Amino acid sequence: MIWEYFSMIYLRSAAAIYYLPKFTLLYFAAFHFYFFGTPYGFFNLALVLLFLAVTHALVASVLHLELPASESLEVTSWAPS
Repeated sequence: MIWEYFSMIYLRSAAAIYYLPKFTLLYFAAFHFYFFGTPYGFFNLALVLLFLAVTHALVASVLHLELPASESLEVTSWAPS
């Protein structure tokens, strides 16, 4: 739910909207491979790492995709009424 609200509010460039779901899908797939492939693993630690990885993807998408797009005027704060 946090990911969805974040993408509705902060993501406006085409690159961020295209790449963020792919990165988070890779993180979730890695977590599921570990979860279902390891009996009696450190699942709580893996879940914390998943949270940190998704947080990294959210922050990186804003810093590396949204800020350059707003500087090059690909997206603007102007909204038609």
